[in-house]
Amino acid sequence: MRCLLKLWMSGEIHKDFADKYLTARNEVERIINTEWTNQNFGPGLDKWALIAIILPAGWGDDLPEVSKYHRKRRVVEFRLVIDFESFKGADDDAQKGLLCEMLLRSIDRMGEMRIPELDLGRLRSEVRRVAEGQGWLGRIGETSG
Repeated sequence: MRCLLKLWMSGEIHKDFADKYLTARNEVERIINTEWTNQNFGPGLDKWALIAIILPAGWGDDLPEVSKYHRKRRVVEFRLVIDFESFKGADDDAQKGLLCEMLLRSIDRMGEMRIPELDLGRLRSEVRRVAEGQGWLGRIGETSG
C-alpha cells in the first residue's frame, strides 16, 4: 500500500493577517490530516502542497498562481490566490472556509494533471465532509462584526 496522502500548507500573506492565517491554516491542515489518518486516495499522490496568496491588489502581481505535479516524488503543488478583501472581512470560521474553497479549487486543477489512479471524486467529497462537519463551508460570505 502506498503512503497515505499528507496535506501541507503555507502562504504568501500580507503582514496584517499573517497570525490569523497561521491560526486558520494550522487548524485546517491538522484536522484534515487527522481525519485522513487511514485514507488512501491512490498510488499517484503522497503529498499535497498548497501555498495561499493573500495580498492586496498590486502587491502580488509577481506571484502567479501555480499548479504542478511532480510524478517521481508523487507531490502536487499549488500556489493559489484567496481574495484579500474576502479574507480581511471574514471571521475565523469563514477564513477556514476560504482555505477549504482553495483546497477544492486545487482538486479541480488536479483533474488536468494526469495523476495515476487518483480518486478525485472521493478526495473532493472528503474535503467537503470535513469542512462541512467543522462548519467552515457554510460560513463563507459571512463577515465578522
